[in-house]
This record gives sequence, C-alpha cells and structure tokens, in this order.
Amino acid sequence: MSEDKNTMESPYSEGLRQSLTPAVIKKVRRDLGSDNSSTVGNNILDIAAGFIPVIGLVKAKTSFHGYRDYKTAKKLLKFMETFSQEDYNPEELDDMAHEIQNINSESLFENMMDILDRIDNANKAVILANILRHSIKGDISRPNYLRLCWIIANVPYIDLLQLHKYRTDFYEPSSTEILSANGLIHETVIDGGEFDAEDSDKGGSKFGLSPLGEEMLHYGLYNIDWQYNGVGRQVPNPKWRTIK
Repeated sequence: MSEDKNTMESPYSEGLRQSLTPAVIKKVRRDLGSDNSSTVGNNILDIAAGFIPVIGLVKAKTSFHGYRDYKTAKKLLKFMETFSQEDYNPEELDDMAHEIQNINSESLFENMMDILDRIDNANKAVILANILRHSIKGDISRPNYLRLCWIIANVPYIDLLQLHKYRTDFYEPSSTEILSANGLIHETVIDGGEFDAEDSDKGGSKFGLSPLGEEMLHYGLYNIDWQYNGVGRQVPNPKWRTIK
C-alpha cells in the first residue's frame, strides 16, 4: 500500500519545504542579508519567524525558550541566509526532492531537518546549504548529496576546516584519522616508518582528498584556492617509502 510522501513528514519538515520557496528566499535576502550571519540573537530570530515558516513554527511551539530550540532556530536561520545568497530553479528543487524520496525512502526536507537537528555547530548549516544548492544544480549527485549530509553531521567542524590541507600529501594526528574514517581523504603515500611531529615530511603515511572530499571542499567549504577537477585524486599506484 503506497502512501503520499507528504503524509509522513513532520510539521517541521513541511515548514522547511514551505520556507524554500522563491517568495520566502527573496524576503530573506532583502530583510536579513548577510550582515546578520555572525551574530544571531532572539531579536533577529523573532524577525525571521515572521516570514520564514519553519522558524515561525519553532517559535510558535517553543518561543525559543529551550536551549535546543534556540540552537535549532539559529541553525535554520544560518541555513536560510546561506541558501538565499544565490538564485535557484524551484522546478529543479522539486525534481531533486522527488529523486531523494525515491532513492532514500524519505523526504528531502525530513532529511534536512534531521541533519540540522543533529549538527553540533551552527556553522555547519552554512556547509549544508552550499551542498544542497549545488546538488539542486546538478554539480553533486543525489547519492553523494546524502553521503555529504551524513558526513557534515558526523565530522567535527574543526576537522572539516582542516580539509584544505589534504590538497597535497599530508598527515596530521587525530584529524587525519577522523577525515579518513568518514571518507573525505584516502592514503596516497604508504609508509611503515614512524611519523615525525617536528617534520611532517619524514616518515608515516600521507593522505589526500578523496572524490567526496573534493566535493566537500569545493562545493561545501568554497575553498577558492582549490582547482576542482571533478575526478578526485587518483592513486592507481600508491607511492611507497622505505622503512628506515
């Protein structure tokens, strides 16, 4: 028995769907702009609640009184501000929503609300908005969009900010292990020697961007120094170094 996809959505995901319309996006761009992105207080959230349906819903149910409710509204506002910075085609968003429903058995908007609820740093909402915008345009495949969303929710923000270092062979304790475990980098130099903290070029394996890592860096983090080639760093024959 099939069900209408909208019947399974929460009020919040439906509110997000209603928020991602040209009329609302235009108001976000006009009335909020980018000047408010760095400082979010209750006053700006109250203003946003007046014309952004999903934030208005959070306010109606919680009045932003609980800490988690305030954080949710803050993340939603950053998401909306970032998404509104460039025009998009509503029909392409509808097409993407249909495809995500088919391949993920869940609404695109339900998935976005889940990720926004889970992220531990409001700045990740900016990355998520960038990823969504580029997936709508077709720069990122639908499956990779879902994978990148999962990664955004699970990788610490401080480690995402280190991703640009892996444009060349690189290793950094802790950050490398986290980024590698989440598919953003892969081993490019295989070395059984011991890592030298004082000279990172000596000893130890090195890592470079994976195809997913390139998409995260280029589309999500907008690193202007990185020339994206769309194929990832290919390592058909990893380099070996002699153990000394």
